[in-house]
Amino acid sequence: MIFLTLLVINLLLILILHNLAFKLNLIDFPNSRKIHQGEIPLVGGIAIYATIIIGVLLTKNPNAINFIVFTSAIVVIIGILDDIINIDFKIRFFCQFLASLIILAKGIYITDLSFINMQQSQILIYFFVPFTILAVLGLTNAMNFIDGIDGLSSLLFLKSLIILIILINLENPNYNPNFLYLLFISIIPFIIFNLGLFKNYKIFLGDSGSTFLGFILAWMLIYYTQISVYKISPIIVVWIAPLIVFDFFGVFISRIINRSNPFIPDNNHLHFILLKKYNKTIVLLLMLVISFSFSIIGLLTHYFLGMYLSLFLFLLLLIIYLLINYKLKIIFG
Repeated sequence: MIFLTLLVINLLLILILHNLAFKLNLIDFPNSRKIHQGEIPLVGGIAIYATIIIGVLLTKNPNAINFIVFTSAIVVIIGILDDIINIDFKIRFFCQFLASLIILAKGIYITDLSFINMQQSQILIYFFVPFTILAVLGLTNAMNFIDGIDGLSSLLFLKSLIILIILINLENPNYNPNFLYLLFISIIPFIIFNLGLFKNYKIFLGDSGSTFLGFILAWMLIYYTQISVYKISPIIVVWIAPLIVFDFFGVFISRIINRSNPFIPDNNHLHFILLKKYNKTIVLLLMLVISFSFSIIGLLTHYFLGMYLSLFLFLLLLIIYLLINYKLKIIFG
Protein backbone atom coordinates (compact mmCIF):
# COMPACT_ATOMS: atom_id res chain seq x y z
CA MET A 1 0.00 0.00 0.00
CA ILE A 2 2.88 2.37 0.82
CA PHE A 3 4.54 1.73 -2.53
CA LEU A 4 1.26 2.39 -4.35
CA THR A 5 0.91 5.66 -2.42
CA LEU A 6 4.46 6.64 -3.35
CA LEU A 7 3.74 5.84 -6.99
CA VAL A 8 0.78 8.23 -6.96
CA ILE A 9 2.86 10.89 -5.16
CA ASN A 10 5.59 10.49 -7.76
CA LEU A 11 3.13 10.99 -10.62
CA LEU A 12 1.68 14.09 -8.98
CA LEU A 13 5.15 15.53 -8.37
CA ILE A 14 6.05 15.09 -12.04
CA LEU A 15 2.89 16.89 -13.19
CA ILE A 16 3.37 19.77 -10.72
CA LEU A 17 7.11 20.14 -11.38
CA HIS A 18 6.57 20.01 -15.14
CA ASN A 19 4.55 23.23 -14.94
CA LEU A 20 6.85 24.88 -12.38
CA ALA A 21 9.94 24.18 -14.50
CA PHE A 22 9.13 26.92 -17.00
CA LYS A 23 8.88 29.50 -14.21
CA LEU A 24 12.12 28.33 -12.55
CA ASN A 25 14.09 28.09 -15.83
CA LEU A 26 14.66 24.38 -15.25
CA ILE A 27 14.54 23.79 -19.00
CA ASP A 28 16.78 21.97 -21.46
CA PHE A 29 17.09 23.81 -24.78
CA PRO A 30 18.12 22.12 -28.06
CA ASN A 31 21.63 22.80 -29.37
CA SER A 32 24.17 21.35 -31.82
CA ARG A 33 25.02 18.45 -29.48
CA LYS A 34 21.54 17.63 -28.18
CA ILE A 35 19.11 15.71 -30.36
CA HIS A 36 15.77 16.55 -28.78
CA GLN A 37 13.27 19.10 -30.06
CA GLY A 38 11.55 21.76 -28.02
CA GLU A 39 12.04 22.96 -24.46
CA ILE A 40 12.04 20.03 -22.02
CA PRO A 41 11.72 20.41 -18.21
CA LEU A 42 14.69 19.10 -16.21
CA VAL A 43 12.65 17.91 -13.24
CA GLY A 44 12.98 14.12 -13.33
CA GLY A 45 15.73 14.06 -10.74
CA ILE A 46 13.81 16.29 -8.34
CA ALA A 47 10.69 14.11 -8.59
CA ILE A 48 12.70 10.93 -8.04
CA TYR A 49 14.62 12.29 -5.06
CA ALA A 50 11.54 13.86 -3.44
CA THR A 51 9.69 10.54 -3.74
CA ILE A 52 12.60 8.69 -2.15
CA ILE A 53 12.76 11.17 0.73
CA ILE A 54 9.03 10.71 1.38
CA GLY A 55 9.47 6.94 1.06
CA VAL A 56 12.32 6.92 3.58
CA LEU A 57 10.16 8.83 6.06
CA LEU A 58 7.25 6.39 5.61
CA THR A 59 9.23 3.13 5.68
CA LYS A 60 11.75 1.52 7.98
CA ASN A 61 15.25 1.33 6.55
CA PRO A 62 18.75 0.79 7.99
CA ASN A 63 20.22 3.98 9.48
CA ALA A 64 23.15 3.83 7.09
CA ILE A 65 20.83 3.93 4.07
CA ASN A 66 18.84 6.84 5.51
CA PHE A 67 22.09 8.72 6.12
CA ILE A 68 23.19 8.14 2.52
CA VAL A 69 19.83 9.33 1.17
CA PHE A 70 19.79 12.58 3.18
CA THR A 71 23.45 13.33 2.41
CA SER A 72 22.66 12.86 -1.29
CA ALA A 73 20.76 16.16 -1.08
CA ILE A 74 24.11 17.90 -1.62
CA VAL A 75 24.49 16.18 -5.00
CA VAL A 76 20.87 16.85 -5.97
CA ILE A 77 20.94 20.55 -5.00
CA ILE A 78 24.18 21.30 -6.85
CA GLY A 79 22.73 19.41 -9.83
CA ILE A 80 19.59 21.57 -9.77
CA LEU A 81 21.70 24.74 -9.67
CA ASP A 82 23.77 23.42 -12.56
CA ASP A 83 20.60 22.78 -14.57
CA ILE A 84 19.53 26.39 -13.98
CA ILE A 85 22.76 28.40 -14.25
CA ASN A 86 25.45 25.99 -15.56
CA ILE A 87 27.84 25.71 -12.62
CA ASP A 88 31.52 25.03 -13.26
CA PHE A 89 32.28 21.29 -13.25
CA LYS A 90 34.93 21.83 -10.54
CA ILE A 91 32.26 23.07 -8.11
CA ARG A 92 29.99 20.12 -8.98
CA PHE A 93 32.88 17.73 -8.51
CA PHE A 94 33.80 19.29 -5.16
CA CYS A 95 30.22 18.97 -3.88
CA GLN A 96 30.12 15.30 -4.92
CA PHE A 97 33.46 14.83 -3.16
CA LEU A 98 32.16 16.58 -0.02
CA ALA A 99 29.03 14.41 0.10
CA SER A 100 31.19 11.30 -0.28
CA LEU A 101 33.48 12.42 2.55
CA ILE A 102 30.50 12.95 4.87
CA ILE A 103 29.21 9.43 4.21
CA LEU A 104 32.70 7.99 4.50
CA ALA A 105 33.15 9.73 7.87
CA LYS A 106 30.10 7.78 9.06
CA GLY A 107 32.17 4.62 8.59
CA ILE A 108 30.61 3.57 5.30
CA TYR A 109 33.37 2.70 2.84
CA ILE A 110 34.99 -0.19 1.00
CA THR A 111 37.05 -2.51 3.21
CA ASP A 112 36.88 -5.71 1.17
CA LEU A 113 37.48 -6.42 -2.51
CA SER A 114 37.12 -10.22 -2.21
CA PHE A 115 40.79 -10.82 -2.98
CA ILE A 116 42.09 -8.15 -0.59
CA ASN A 117 40.59 -6.77 2.62
CA MET A 118 41.47 -4.70 5.67
CA GLN A 119 41.62 -7.77 7.91
CA GLN A 120 44.99 -8.42 6.31
CA SER A 121 46.36 -5.07 7.48
CA GLN A 122 44.99 -1.82 8.89
CA ILE A 123 47.47 0.00 6.64
CA LEU A 124 45.15 -0.85 3.74
CA ILE A 125 42.81 1.90 4.96
CA TYR A 126 45.11 4.33 3.10
CA PHE A 127 44.17 2.45 -0.07
CA PHE A 128 40.51 1.73 0.58
CA VAL A 129 39.47 5.26 1.59
CA PRO A 130 40.67 7.02 -1.59
CA PHE A 131 39.54 4.01 -3.64
CA THR A 132 36.02 4.40 -2.21
CA ILE A 133 35.91 8.08 -3.15
CA LEU A 134 37.23 7.40 -6.66
CA ALA A 135 34.69 4.61 -7.17
CA VAL A 136 31.77 6.76 -6.03
CA LEU A 137 32.80 9.85 -8.01
CA GLY A 138 33.51 7.67 -11.02
CA LEU A 139 30.08 6.01 -11.09
CA THR A 140 28.33 9.30 -10.23
CA ASN A 141 29.81 11.01 -13.28
CA ALA A 142 29.62 7.90 -15.45
CA MET A 143 25.83 7.92 -15.06
CA ASN A 144 25.80 11.61 -15.95
CA PHE A 145 28.00 10.94 -18.99
CA ILE A 146 25.75 8.24 -20.43
CA ASP A 147 22.58 10.31 -20.06
CA GLY A 148 22.41 11.15 -23.76
CA ILE A 149 19.22 9.69 -25.21
CA ASP A 150 15.72 9.20 -23.83
CA GLY A 151 15.50 6.38 -21.33
CA LEU A 152 19.12 5.24 -21.52
CA SER A 153 20.55 6.20 -18.12
CA SER A 154 17.29 5.53 -16.24
CA LEU A 155 16.78 2.11 -17.84
CA LEU A 156 20.42 1.16 -17.22
CA PHE A 157 19.92 2.22 -13.60
CA LEU A 158 16.73 0.14 -13.42
CA LYS A 159 18.53 -2.84 -14.93
CA SER A 160 21.33 -2.46 -12.35
CA LEU A 161 18.75 -2.39 -9.55
CA ILE A 162 17.09 -5.55 -10.84
CA ILE A 163 20.40 -7.42 -10.94
CA LEU A 164 21.37 -6.16 -7.48
CA ILE A 165 18.01 -7.30 -6.04
CA ILE A 166 18.37 -10.72 -7.70
CA LEU A 167 21.91 -11.16 -6.33
CA ILE A 168 20.83 -10.17 -2.82
CA ASN A 169 17.90 -12.61 -2.93
CA LEU A 170 20.13 -15.40 -4.23
CA GLU A 171 22.61 -14.90 -1.40
CA ASN A 172 19.99 -14.11 1.27
CA PRO A 173 16.56 -15.57 0.35
CA ASN A 174 14.90 -14.35 3.55
CA TYR A 175 16.00 -10.72 3.22
CA ASN A 176 13.66 -8.08 1.81
CA PRO A 177 15.63 -5.09 0.38
CA ASN A 178 12.79 -2.59 0.81
CA PHE A 179 14.86 0.46 -0.07
CA LEU A 180 15.83 -0.99 -3.45
CA TYR A 181 12.14 -1.51 -4.19
CA LEU A 182 11.59 2.11 -3.19
CA LEU A 183 14.23 3.17 -5.73
CA PHE A 184 12.49 0.98 -8.31
CA ILE A 185 9.11 2.62 -7.69
CA SER A 186 10.64 6.10 -7.73
CA ILE A 187 12.09 5.81 -11.23
CA ILE A 188 9.32 3.97 -13.12
CA PRO A 189 7.05 7.05 -13.61
CA PHE A 190 10.04 9.10 -14.82
CA ILE A 191 10.83 6.50 -17.49
CA ILE A 192 7.22 6.60 -18.72
CA PHE A 193 7.26 10.40 -19.08
CA ASN A 194 10.83 10.55 -20.38
CA LEU A 195 10.09 8.12 -23.20
CA GLY A 196 7.31 10.46 -24.32
CA LEU A 197 4.32 8.23 -23.63
CA PHE A 198 2.60 11.46 -22.56
CA LYS A 199 3.93 13.84 -25.21
CA ASN A 200 2.83 17.05 -23.56
CA TYR A 201 4.58 16.09 -20.32
CA LYS A 202 7.96 14.90 -21.50
CA ILE A 203 10.74 15.45 -18.92
CA PHE A 204 14.48 14.88 -18.55
CA LEU A 205 16.51 13.80 -15.53
CA GLY A 206 18.73 16.85 -15.56
CA ASP A 207 22.17 16.79 -13.96
CA SER A 208 20.44 16.61 -10.59
CA GLY A 209 18.86 13.30 -11.59
CA SER A 210 21.67 11.62 -13.49
CA THR A 211 24.31 12.40 -10.86
CA PHE A 212 21.98 11.35 -8.05
CA LEU A 213 21.27 8.00 -9.74
CA GLY A 214 25.00 7.34 -10.12
CA PHE A 215 25.71 8.50 -6.57
CA ILE A 216 22.99 6.42 -4.90
CA LEU A 217 23.81 3.33 -7.01
CA ALA A 218 27.49 3.58 -6.03
CA TRP A 219 26.67 3.76 -2.32
CA MET A 220 24.11 0.95 -2.55
CA LEU A 221 26.77 -1.28 -4.11
CA ILE A 222 29.11 -0.35 -1.26
CA TYR A 223 26.42 -0.85 1.38
CA TYR A 224 25.36 -4.28 0.16
CA THR A 225 28.93 -5.55 -0.21
CA GLN A 226 30.51 -3.97 2.86
CA ILE A 227 28.02 -2.79 5.50
CA SER A 228 24.81 -4.81 5.31
CA VAL A 229 24.41 -7.96 7.38
CA TYR A 230 23.09 -9.49 4.15
CA LYS A 231 26.19 -9.06 2.00
CA ILE A 232 26.96 -10.12 -1.54
CA SER A 233 30.41 -10.76 -2.98
CA PRO A 234 32.25 -7.42 -3.46
CA ILE A 235 33.89 -8.36 -6.74
CA ILE A 236 30.61 -9.40 -8.37
CA VAL A 237 29.34 -5.80 -8.42
CA VAL A 238 31.54 -5.01 -11.44
CA TRP A 239 28.90 -6.87 -13.47
CA ILE A 240 25.96 -4.82 -12.21
CA ALA A 241 26.65 -1.74 -14.36
CA PRO A 242 29.48 -2.67 -16.77
CA LEU A 243 28.29 -0.67 -19.79
CA ILE A 244 28.08 2.55 -17.75
CA VAL A 245 31.67 2.01 -16.59
CA PHE A 246 32.94 1.06 -20.05
CA ASP A 247 31.32 4.12 -21.62
CA PHE A 248 32.88 6.36 -18.97
CA PHE A 249 36.38 5.02 -19.58
CA GLY A 250 35.91 5.17 -23.36
CA VAL A 251 34.84 8.81 -23.36
CA PHE A 252 37.32 9.86 -20.67
CA ILE A 253 40.29 8.31 -22.51
CA SER A 254 39.11 9.71 -25.85
CA ARG A 255 38.92 13.24 -24.44
CA ILE A 256 42.36 12.99 -22.86
CA ILE A 257 43.86 11.72 -26.13
CA ASN A 258 42.21 14.62 -27.96
CA ARG A 259 43.52 16.98 -25.26
CA SER A 260 40.05 18.20 -24.39
CA ASN A 261 38.52 18.66 -20.93
CA PRO A 262 37.26 15.23 -19.75
CA PHE A 263 34.24 16.88 -18.13
CA ILE A 264 33.09 18.93 -21.13
CA PRO A 265 30.31 17.09 -23.05
CA ASP A 266 30.92 15.82 -26.57
CA ASN A 267 29.53 13.22 -29.01
CA ASN A 268 32.09 10.45 -28.47
CA HIS A 269 29.72 8.19 -26.54
CA LEU A 270 28.77 4.90 -28.17
CA HIS A 271 25.09 5.88 -28.32
CA PHE A 272 25.91 9.11 -30.19
CA ILE A 273 28.10 7.17 -32.63
CA LEU A 274 25.32 4.64 -33.24
CA LEU A 275 22.80 7.46 -33.78
CA LYS A 276 24.66 8.35 -36.98
CA LYS A 277 23.47 5.02 -38.39
CA TYR A 278 20.30 4.10 -36.45
CA ASN A 279 17.29 5.84 -34.89
CA LYS A 280 16.92 6.49 -31.14
CA THR A 281 14.71 3.47 -30.46
CA ILE A 282 17.11 1.02 -32.08
CA VAL A 283 20.10 2.60 -30.33
CA LEU A 284 18.34 2.39 -26.96
CA LEU A 285 17.50 -1.28 -27.51
CA LEU A 286 21.04 -2.03 -28.69
CA MET A 287 22.55 -0.40 -25.60
CA LEU A 288 20.22 -2.32 -23.29
CA VAL A 289 20.95 -5.64 -25.03
CA ILE A 290 24.70 -4.97 -24.81
CA SER A 291 24.40 -4.07 -21.13
CA PHE A 292 22.35 -7.15 -20.24
CA SER A 293 24.69 -9.37 -22.28
CA PHE A 294 27.78 -8.07 -20.47
CA SER A 295 26.13 -8.60 -17.08
CA ILE A 296 24.83 -12.10 -17.81
CA ILE A 297 28.15 -13.27 -19.29
CA GLY A 298 30.06 -11.79 -16.36
CA LEU A 299 27.78 -13.25 -13.68
CA LEU A 300 27.88 -16.72 -15.26
CA THR A 301 31.67 -16.50 -15.41
CA HIS A 302 31.83 -15.47 -11.76
CA TYR A 303 29.58 -18.27 -10.50
CA PHE A 304 30.91 -21.09 -12.68
CA LEU A 305 34.56 -20.19 -13.35
CA GLY A 306 35.51 -18.11 -10.32
CA MET A 307 36.15 -14.49 -9.43
CA TYR A 308 39.64 -14.23 -10.93
CA LEU A 309 38.52 -15.31 -14.40
CA SER A 310 35.51 -13.04 -13.94
CA LEU A 311 37.76 -10.06 -13.19
CA PHE A 312 40.03 -10.92 -16.13
CA LEU A 313 36.98 -11.08 -18.41
CA PHE A 314 35.84 -7.67 -17.17
CA LEU A 315 39.17 -6.12 -18.13
CA LEU A 316 39.19 -7.97 -21.46
CA LEU A 317 35.67 -6.77 -22.34
CA LEU A 318 36.66 -3.23 -21.40
CA ILE A 319 39.57 -3.35 -23.87
CA ILE A 320 37.35 -4.88 -26.58
CA TYR A 321 34.71 -2.21 -25.94
CA LEU A 322 37.27 0.58 -26.28
CA LEU A 323 38.56 -0.87 -29.56
CA ILE A 324 35.08 -1.35 -31.03
CA ASN A 325 34.08 2.14 -29.96
CA TYR A 326 37.15 3.55 -31.72
CA LYS A 327 36.49 1.52 -34.90
CA LEU A 328 32.81 2.52 -35.05
CA LYS A 329 33.79 6.16 -34.70
CA ILE A 330 35.96 5.82 -37.79
CA ILE A 331 33.38 3.82 -39.77
CA PHE A 332 30.41 6.06 -38.99
CA GLY A 333 32.46 9.24 -39.18
